Amino acid sequence: MNNAEYHASPAVSNSKLSRFLESPRLMNTPRKKTPSLRWGSLVHTIILEPQLIADTWAVMPEGLDKGKGAKAREEEFLLANEGKEIVSHEEFVQLSSIATAVQEDEEANALLSGEGVNESSYFWTDPITGIEMRCRPDRYRDDGLLVDVKTTPSIEHYAFRRSVWDFGYDRQSALYIDGIEAVTMRKPRGFAFIAIEGKEAPEIFVQVFVMTDADIELGRRRYRKALDLLKSYRDQFGTDPKAWPKKTGPGVIEIDLSKFNA
Repeated sequence: MNNAEYHASPAVSNSKLSRFLESPRLMNTPRKKTPSLRWGSLVHTIILEPQLIADTWAVMPEGLDKGKGAKAREEEFLLANEGKEIVSHEEFVQLSSIATAVQEDEEANALLSGEGVNESSYFWTDPITGIEMRCRPDRYRDDGLLVDVKTTPSIEHYAFRRSVWDFGYDRQSALYIDGIEAVTMRKPRGFAFIAIEGKEAPEIFVQVFVMTDADIELGRRRYRKALDLLKSYRDQFGTDPKAWPKKTGPGVIEIDLSKFNA
């Protein structure tokens, strides 16, 4: 199953849960393909599925979009490669530098080496809520470790830890572990992130982070709470998110600056 087929499934993923918590009505509305999301997708491809590049990317030759006649040459190139991801020469250089930086990082390279499968899809029914679920881990190693590649503004420890909380990566790790165990009857032994900061060498930095058992348990509580809330919405308002409330939280929230009082 390719990535497009996976995302076409109506089953609930961690990304859909994140969308639901933002606004229930948007749960089935895909995020717009922002430059940062597009870049993250390109990084995933060159690191995890480089065999797809020849068929899915069209890399512009150097200088094609510059100088006299550039517009005509670019239009001809776009027409000849309709349906492919257009990658500029400069972007391809940056992406190649990122792939090299990951390969040169001892810990990251070790996670990507050895036996395992990349971008494999799993589907199951949550036993508590009956909600159809799905996940697609970046890499599932034969030794039972799950690996996820993230582009990030900073690999500094506290900054990335904040990203884990803000973007629900802890929910993701727990949901993937529980889902894969439900499908395969084998529990993954842990979850690691390869975090990548920067685009241009030599200022590309790679750091491996691992989730502790306590981190994963916290993520489990968070995704279970979100699933319970999702079920209550379906039970109360029906299955169409367009009929649901716009937000999951209270209408009025106290700011309470006392928590910042030294």
